[in-house]
Amino acid sequence: MPMIVFNFGPLSKNELALSFDNEGAFYLIQSLSGLGGKRDEETMACLHLDKQEKWAGFFTVYISDFDTVNIDGHHLKIGLDEGSLEYLVFKLEKFLSDGDFSPSEFIALSRPGRKYDIQVYLRRIA
Repeated sequence: MPMIVFNFGPLSKNELALSFDNEGAFYLIQSLSGLGGKRDEETMACLHLDKQEKWAGFFTVYISDFDTVNIDGHHLKIGLDEGSLEYLVFKLEKFLSDGDFSPSEFIALSRPGRKYDIQVYLRRIA
């Protein structure tokens, strides 16, 4: 089963970690390949880590005019423009070939109601 996990922190609420195993990265690449045609968003099951607790959650990626992030309970929603979407696919493909995200920094996303952007890091599930 593909594994995708998200969590905020631990050092700052302005940090978001998206963690993947190989199957999760491959699954996300396949899911994102259809965006922009008939579909403008893709939702998949994931885990949400919150203060050492694991929750069943959802992860939605959608096409947006600007890069943004929002969370509704245990549902993470990330809007990416075309260039950022292509960069995410590139980073995931590089992870599958190299076995790691290096560098782990992916993108800074705006979040409604927040003063600072959310810095997104991509990580490998050990």
